[in-house]
Amino acid sequence: MIWATVRKELVSLWTSPVPYVVGALVSGAVGVLFVDTLRAREQAVFQPMVPLAGFLILAVAPALSMRTLADESRSGTLDVLLASGASAARLVLAKWIATVVTLVALLLPLSVHAALLLWWGEPDVAPMVTGAIGLILLAALATAVGVAASSLTSSLPVAAMGSFVVLLLAWFIHPSPESASLRTLSARLSLSDRVRGLASGAIDTGSVAFFVTTTVVCLIVARAAVARRRADRHLRSVAVAAGLVAAVALTQAWVDDHDRLIDLTAGRTLSLSSETKSLLRALPASVDITAFISHDEPGRVEAVALLDRYERTHRNVTARVLDPLARPGEVQRLGIDPMVGGVALELGDEVELAAAVTEQDLTLALARLVRGELPRVCVTTGHGELDATSTLSNGLSRATGVLRDNGYEVGTVDLLVEPSVPPDCGAVVVAGPATSLAPAGSALREWHRADGRLLVLAESDLDAGLDEVLRGSGLRLLGGIVAEADPGSVIAGDPTAPIIRRYGSANPVVRSLPPTFLVGTGGIELDETHEAGRTVNRLADTSAASLLLAEPYGDRSDARTGPITVMAAVDASRNVEGTIHRRRLVVIADADFATNAYIGEAGNARLLVQAVDWLTVDESLVSITSNLAAPRPLELTAARRTYALLLSAGVLPGLLLVSGAVVWALRRRA
Repeated sequence: MIWATVRKELVSLWTSPVPYVVGALVSGAVGVLFVDTLRAREQAVFQPMVPLAGFLILAVAPALSMRTLADESRSGTLDVLLASGASAARLVLAKWIATVVTLVALLLPLSVHAALLLWWGEPDVAPMVTGAIGLILLAALATAVGVAASSLTSSLPVAAMGSFVVLLLAWFIHPSPESASLRTLSARLSLSDRVRGLASGAIDTGSVAFFVTTTVVCLIVARAAVARRRADRHLRSVAVAAGLVAAVALTQAWVDDHDRLIDLTAGRTLSLSSETKSLLRALPASVDITAFISHDEPGRVEAVALLDRYERTHRNVTARVLDPLARPGEVQRLGIDPMVGGVALELGDEVELAAAVTEQDLTLALARLVRGELPRVCVTTGHGELDATSTLSNGLSRATGVLRDNGYEVGTVDLLVEPSVPPDCGAVVVAGPATSLAPAGSALREWHRADGRLLVLAESDLDAGLDEVLRGSGLRLLGGIVAEADPGSVIAGDPTAPIIRRYGSANPVVRSLPPTFLVGTGGIELDETHEAGRTVNRLADTSAASLLLAEPYGDRSDARTGPITVMAAVDASRNVEGTIHRRRLVVIADADFATNAYIGEAGNARLLVQAVDWLTVDESLVSITSNLAAPRPLELTAARRTYALLLSAGVLPGLLLVSGAVVWALRRRA
């Protein structure tokens, strides 16, 4: 009987003009949004279409489901069906199935959009699959809400408006990122967040269970509302419905607390690495993560999603996202720069800072927070280097204070007295030596080649024998001085103080780094020839309008044209009897940026901290990825835009309207 009722409902729906008109409107709207999304992003990504289509489902589902039971009740046929022995459960289920099938059919034009993306670009298929699953689950839930509303009234407008309001409230309810945990009650009830999560390319078992159990609850309510029309079964129907709803709610609560994320994306970009999970399992106590991101900053949604994965992985992790301009007290308490934001991790009274909400930054900060001992950074002295303790404008006292605030122990090592590096130095900083480093230069080079971590801050006007330190590393200092010809890339009109905005690497040293500026910087030459185990990264360049001169304001005829590399890094590894040994090097062709006069400007302090972070990274965390999806560029020409718009917003709606007109004509003739 149930399938006969389904067929009857489908025929009733598809011989009326409603699905054709509604389908044409939905197809046209989705088509316009599809083209606008492609134009704005120029990426072959399907994810943005899913929440847009999901919101349209909220409007369409009430229109399709309002008549399922309300019309039967208004006409009196519902009582006749029940009196003839029809089962209330089968009746509700059949009408719901027919409505779901109709609504899913109206979403089929989305497959055309997916086909266009596959034709023109190389999108990740996983978000298409999981997004489709999310939309089908949302359609099932939305129609179940509509059927439940239709069962409670005989008025079609009341049923439609009631279900629409309920769905709209559930769509726009959002967890407050400022709450103690991102996994709040509002997060569990938010339809939009659930749909966006599924559209990311992963199957969240908690979200799937939420849609299924909520749909079941709505159908139970509808069944109870229909069954109560039979007085002999009224009390029993209500009791059974209440028991079933309670059981389903408890089941959903348990599943939501034990949910799993099945990552289907290319490269598993939605999964935390095994190193991160291992570190989280070793947490000795609760850790509070506070990310400071403004409301309009790109990537806020992705940051919330990543923090949620940390909370899912370990119950001792709680996270929140704050606007730094709206919470100045927290910014000051945690030592965050309000202009650029950042992340603070708290373990008891200890606070550790991270530059950005990426897995590598967060996990490295966690590692620093829980490892129990501070890594030691040694600043060299004895050859005219910048003074690590001086409070003068050319001293480094503020820089060493920044490092201490970020969990480092800072000391000095006099290489003139003893040209060797103490074994407790986790990293060595050579900041602008003024006299020749020999023989200390050879000692530094040998220490570095024996898995040492070295940060070289070079002054372009000084020949201090740094070439000996860098020999064989893949980097060479060019000397000279950069003259920046782009007026928008200099400080106070001084061409020798370039603003650095071009970061050409995903290396953590410059990831999410705001603009920095150097004072009297020289250049760096990279040897990018392949060498087993060695990676050379070009970290930052000046603009294409810059020149590398032999001296300030000197002859430009023999100048090297920009862009000029001013920051570079080398990561080299070797296998010794099955054990991986790794050495790291960062070279910045200026030391003045770290002095007391300039360390507090722009992103200079963050540059120093991120360079030292990368140098001192624990070996077990080296393989952590940044969880950034690969770019998927899409060449959207004017012809392609026109084609997509005509097909999705013209041809498809037209076909639906023509089909509706043909059906209407056939019905009139019959």
